[in-house]
Amino acid sequence: MDVSTPRIESLRRIELFSELSDASLANLAERMTELDFEPGYVLVHRGMPGSGMFVIESGKVVVDLTSRQVELGPGDALGELALLNDTVHTGRARAVSRVRAVAIGRDEFAELLESEPAIARCLLSVLARRLAETT
Repeated sequence: MDVSTPRIESLRRIELFSELSDASLANLAERMTELDFEPGYVLVHRGMPGSGMFVIESGKVVVDLTSRQVELGPGDALGELALLNDTVHTGRARAVSRVRAVAIGRDEFAELLESEPAIARCLLSVLARRLAETT
């Protein structure tokens, strides 16, 4: 896959990846799979085990949560916590238009962390900051 600057920049906007170098972001992007979804397709079902993350490149996805609905579009991520632990999805995500996304599974992400430990250090920094903000 040819890794374009727009894809790297869209990954950089995701908080978990915001501190990664261009080289690390390119390595991540190279491991991602391009996917297309038709309107109405359900990407994630509530209660379904998480297995990886999607980054929306074009189109709109609506996530139905227990108490609200969230609309996601280009540059937004879905399921990023599933990269780091065994968790179930708390909402249902459905394409409301044609959607182009890239995805990476937990296993592929774990391999990336093994080959590039700097990514793990950056993730720990972001997660520590999130934890500090919640306490």
